[in-house]
Amino acid sequence: MTVDMNGSAIVPGEVLENIRGRDITIVFDMGDGITWSVDGKSVKDGEVSDIDFSVRIGTEEIPEDKVDSIAGEKYSIQISLAHEGEFGFTAVLSLDLGRENAGLYARLFYYNESTGELETAAHAEKIAGDGRVSLAFTHASEYVIVVDTGEGNPEEEGAEDVSSGAPAESAGTDAGNKSPQTGRPRKPWWIIVVGALVVIIGIGTFFLVRKKKEDGDSR
Repeated sequence: MTVDMNGSAIVPGEVLENIRGRDITIVFDMGDGITWSVDGKSVKDGEVSDIDFSVRIGTEEIPEDKVDSIAGEKYSIQISLAHEGEFGFTAVLSLDLGRENAGLYARLFYYNESTGELETAAHAEKIAGDGRVSLAFTHASEYVIVVDTGEGNPEEEGAEDVSSGAPAESAGTDAGNKSPQTGRPRKPWWIIVVGALVVIIGIGTFFLVRKKKEDGDSR
């Protein structure tokens, strides 16, 4: 499901807790071509705090010499996430890097303030034909995206799972009866649909009530 944030950037933690462990992905449309996607299966146990999904693009918080040391003459852009620390789940940011970069690869680097160094945050992701790319984040900080040819990037087949560090498993002969994420028997589709509808209705109601309250306060 997609939620139009309508100018807001704060996602209540209870919304994310409601999809924990479920095969449901919520896309938060922030406007200006920026979206965040959260898969319920990635939400960790425990209380999830409210998340500020604000993104500033083209910042200059990372020292220029540090960026030059990894980017050189390649195209690069800094981004700053408003939330502080760990998310408690994996959030996928989708943004536009320009059609001129289509077919190239975006490499994400995280600025470690304690060491003053840039560290690789994930393997390179290919930029789509429309110039968009999706990058996974587990915590908020200052980042830089470097665009290059992607030479040396792992092939799709057999590539490592960045979130777990384990090699991707190939499908077995009973792949049609098992979930590719867990290897367990798939749940009947109607159970998944009913569960999804319950969550969607609950989340939709939450945002509708909040919007009405905000409209009432503005008057």
